[in-house]
Amino acid sequence: NYSPVFFDTTDLAAMTARTHDGTAYRKVGKWSLAYTFTGEGEGSNVQYAANPILRLEKITRTGLGGTDVTTDDITLHPVRFGYEFLENRVDAPTDGVFQIWRPRVNQVITDVGANISVTYRTECGPGDVPGSTEAAQRANARLCYPVKWAQTGEDIRLDWFHKYVVASMREDGAAPVAAGGTQLVTGSVGKVTTYQYVAPGWAKPTGAMIDPQTATFSEFRGAQTVTTTVGEGTAATKTKAVYFRGLGGAMPAAGPSGATITATDIEEFAGQTFSSTTLNGTTPVATTVTVPGAPVTVATNASGVKSTRSTSTKVTNFNFKANGALDYQTRTITTLDAAAQVASIEDLGDVTNAADDTCTKVDYSTAAGFVSANMRAFATKTERYAATCATTPTVAQLISRDLTTYDVAGRVLVTHA
Repeated sequence: NYSPVFFDTTDLAAMTARTHDGTAYRKVGKWSLAYTFTGEGEGSNVQYAANPILRLEKITRTGLGGTDVTTDDITLHPVRFGYEFLENRVDAPTDGVFQIWRPRVNQVITDVGANISVTYRTECGPGDVPGSTEAAQRANARLCYPVKWAQTGEDIRLDWFHKYVVASMREDGAAPVAAGGTQLVTGSVGKVTTYQYVAPGWAKPTGAMIDPQTATFSEFRGAQTVTTTVGEGTAATKTKAVYFRGLGGAMPAAGPSGATITATDIEEFAGQTFSSTTLNGTTPVATTVTVPGAPVTVATNASGVKSTRSTSTKVTNFNFKANGALDYQTRTITTLDAAAQVASIEDLGDVTNAADDTCTKVDYSTAAGFVSANMRAFATKTERYAATCATTPTVAQLISRDLTTYDVAGRVLVTHA
């Protein structure tokens, strides 16, 4: 079996931005990239490395004056990258297979002197990996995954590989240096961001280039819950997000007791945020829950692969009192038409008060020239009513109406409000 690869014998040395001044394109900016080859592991000599690794070391930005001379160029300090080598394969000393170490960015020094440090987290170790059966791979909720692979000339084997996620990130201003030094000094107060992950999930990759015989549950679908803490101590802010991952089953209920919201974790929703909660310590401050509508199939290829579109989105916001009790709840429902354009927005405001409900409906141009050119997003009429979208509105409920006409190129001719 063969699959396409996208390697090249050249590297990208620089990128130049140009702008047109009415006569010609002029150079206004340039980003130069500097690389180095390294072996596998700190201090290893690339001269003797079996698998040299190309590593980006710095990016230097230069402001250009729109001319071909360099006397008016302004070059900033480079953005520099630091690395640490981390183990890719869960290696056991007696498994008879070479180690695989790869560099990962653990430091960025910006062009204005800030220092960003990153730490990573993984799981699993020799003898401490999930089971290799189909059921065990499917249920794997750890930061490692199985791969069927082979060294040159050897049989295919199943090994476990580490999945690294960011555990923390620290942003600092540069430390003072001796007079005449080149390091910039910002004086910024350090900021620490930490991440906690719950229930990582895995799926089998699919597609025309995937061999079903060697496919494993190696496609990372993310953690179901990620808690992000910015700052330290009493000044810290915390946000907990729950994600759709397309792994099936029910999502954990979101929202306060008596007003919880549930949803099903289907493939089409993978990667979207289901709920996001801002916390003061462990006390909720606000929660937003987003539930997409059931997707509609718009095309199916000969292999049965489907293309779908979204039909609606329901967003519910919960706001809480200082003691964590629910204060009020709002909701907005957006529906989409067959072209995936916004057809209506129902704003229920405070869900306990029907008097503040509004509905906005949008009509789009159906002119033959627009449709044939796939010019779908040209709104011709937008009306807002003091009613829900299920209600047949009256003139008395009309809040606003905007009418727009266009020429054949889609330029606005007339707007009536």
